[in-house]
Amino acid sequence: MNTGSALPYALYLDTKIAGAAAQLATYFLSGVFDASRTAVYVKKHKKHHRAVERVLSSAGLDFRFMSPGDLDGLREQTVFYLFNAQSNCRLVANRHLKHIFITHGESNKISSIKPITRIYDHVVMSGRLSLSRYYRSGLFDAHDYATRRLVMMGDTFIGRTQLGSAGETPVLFYAPTWEGGLPAEDYSSLGSRHACSALLHFSDLCGVRDILVKPHPNLGHRLPVYLDHLVNLLSRLARSGLKMHLQGNNVRLSMLQRLRLHAAGISRTNRPGDFHAVHALIDVSAMETQCINEEIPYHVLLDETRHDLARYVAADHLELYEQIAIHLGRDKVRFPDRLETDALRAFRDLVICYSDPSWRGQGPADRLINLVKYTSS
Repeated sequence: MNTGSALPYALYLDTKIAGAAAQLATYFLSGVFDASRTAVYVKKHKKHHRAVERVLSSAGLDFRFMSPGDLDGLREQTVFYLFNAQSNCRLVANRHLKHIFITHGESNKISSIKPITRIYDHVVMSGRLSLSRYYRSGLFDAHDYATRRLVMMGDTFIGRTQLGSAGETPVLFYAPTWEGGLPAEDYSSLGSRHACSALLHFSDLCGVRDILVKPHPNLGHRLPVYLDHLVNLLSRLARSGLKMHLQGNNVRLSMLQRLRLHAAGISRTNRPGDFHAVHALIDVSAMETQCINEEIPYHVLLDETRHDLARYVAADHLELYEQIAIHLGRDKVRFPDRLETDALRAFRDLVICYSDPSWRGQGPADRLINLVKYTSS
């Protein structure tokens, strides 16, 4: 394993969740980070590290489990953070390093505006709406942007759906988020009694009989019952005559749950490029930014009785929700009789922006180099 001492960049990960490690690996696969120039440091836990180790090893990454003493000894690197964690505070206290939070999940979840975000030297976001979210939350202000503490990097770090633009199979794309680390952070539609009705309605509206489901890789980590919600929903939709496809293998289903899916004729796929999304149903999550960036029309499944988005979400985004939100918290849910696309067309320029306009035409590796230069001047 690489000690990383001579490498200019490092990624730090404090997690016991295999899905989080898989998200980190995607940044190498997409070319944002180069394994020959980037160390991967993983906090050493007494237990539960093997699943993380398997994911990083299978991705071909060189990584090192780090103790607090190891972190204190690091020198002259730029360290990037995908997730907030308690041990990040220990590493950020090492002032021989530069610390950049790259906000892996660009979303309107309350978890995106945690006060811990202020500990980093620099915070990256996708665009002006994210900037407004930070301003409204009170975590940062215009001075932070003017002094380059806040940096807009467009679609560099937001991830991709990996769906094809002209795949063989047109689908309704459903991407439910996980139940969150705390009850207040639960935006998942999987626990809603209206989720099945919403998917059936939009399948008819889109004129497609295939549904591709991409659950969040952390699903079931805090509340395992959400895995049952997923299996129950897939089975009900399959019994309704829809052809269900479950994307990815990062969600850890039990043997019984896998048998239920097999019995229902539900296929699992790791080839999302074989599908193209006619429309998407998503939760309040980072999938919104991905769909906007990839010009996939979508509606948001939202329980407004549980979350007060108006407290910190930009006014422009709230206006969009008025047109594309399906309110699951109501006794009677109203579904649209047509697919909404007009409101989304002009929205991309608010979501995907760059502090330096010249970055827009660059590849991800060049943007990373310029980010480090930009935050050093």
